[in-house]
Amino acid sequence: MLYHAYGLILDAEFEFPELRPAPALEGRVPDVTIRLGEVARRPESLNDNGNGIWCDGDQYCHYREGTGACLVTGGTSIVVDREGDPDDSLVRLSVLGPAMGLALIQRGLLLLHASAVSIDGAAVAFLGNHGAGKSTMAASLHSLGHPLITDDIAALDPIEDDFQVLPTFPQLKLWDNAARDLGLQPDEMPRVHPDFDKWAWRLDGEVSEAPLPLRRLYVLGIGDEVKIENLEAVLGSQYVIRNWYGARFGVEFYQAQNQGEHFRRCIGVADAVPMRRLLRPEIESGFEALAREIEAAVIADLAR
Repeated sequence: MLYHAYGLILDAEFEFPELRPAPALEGRVPDVTIRLGEVARRPESLNDNGNGIWCDGDQYCHYREGTGACLVTGGTSIVVDREGDPDDSLVRLSVLGPAMGLALIQRGLLLLHASAVSIDGAAVAFLGNHGAGKSTMAASLHSLGHPLITDDIAALDPIEDDFQVLPTFPQLKLWDNAARDLGLQPDEMPRVHPDFDKWAWRLDGEVSEAPLPLRRLYVLGIGDEVKIENLEAVLGSQYVIRNWYGARFGVEFYQAQNQGEHFRRCIGVADAVPMRRLLRPEIESGFEALAREIEAAVIADLAR
């Protein structure tokens, strides 16, 4: 089965309902193959969440206890070794999250743990700690008519002095309360993880299909009112480094990277892309009104 994601053609041995189907290759070789197979080697240690990784040359292996291992080679191959009888959603979560992230890093892209939408043809991305509301922010702006570019993993392709955000697939992952705030019915949506009240909003509306220039990076925070503040480049680069997607894999993975080049690229993003702090109040009702207020503030900021 052939699918589109991140500007790549994926050839998968099993189904991914999250992804957009791709047409026949007509002589083109797929960019990434996803196959079931045996991965003999496991990480020597696991973190508190039961995840681990090993790195060896052009091979990275991510392991999730109870789900299995994904061996990623050269940015072109993902071998999935299921452990026991895991829920299919967990296997797909491992492939489309950590494994795909590792493949994109191997392909030379800079990944941020961020969500992004298109506003007037420009990419606007949201950074923040776990639970800061990145997906909710993207979902709320999408609900107002702004096409989704990516949720959770923002893959940046450096082109000269610019950075393009690659489009991913038409899905947002939302916690129960966020989904209900947006007028969705979680009970009618696929569950992202069998153990959590997090739901997959698979979009039928507009999603970006082409890379878009990154024009703003917003660091999310809580305040008394909607407010956008400038961030100095030095502070901005710290947020970029902190929100590098590869940081989730731990010290061993970081040490396997070209650290000098990695820092230069992170600083390059902060130098090239205006960074802001976006504050907004926490509310329990009137979510659409807040979303429109944020939309107006972001559009005004883009016009500056």
